[in-house]
Amino acid sequence: MFQHNRRLMNLMEATNFVIRGIQLEVTDVLRDSAINRTSRLFLHNQRITSIHMDLQLDHTRGAAERFLAKGHIQVGRHNLAASARSENIYKAVDLLVDAFDALLRGQVDRPQNSAETAGLEEALPSS
Repeated sequence: MFQHNRRLMNLMEATNFVIRGIQLEVTDVLRDSAINRTSRLFLHNQRITSIHMDLQLDHTRGAAERFLAKGHIQVGRHNLAASARSENIYKAVDLLVDAFDALLRGQVDRPQNSAETAGLEEALPSS
């Protein structure tokens, strides 16, 4: 267990992690919380090279959708993007990480090389 956690921490340290606040101050607690929540993404894919998050306070929205968390993850040469809205910035970050998690699980299920992809495209009926 300890070696697994150390390996996970090494992967996270090697990743370019950027958090930016838009009309919102990114405190140390918020930054640490976002980094902690994203650690589970490395369980699905250890090839993540960068994670970028924009956390925004949107005054034009109602209280239920006041905070927006959006971002993208670089996995190899693929760029996965997602966003989430909530009344709480921490919940918005959780929802964003859930969206990234679902995207990464989808990446695992997809064929990895172009030959497999070409074979699937040929087998699919055209619409």
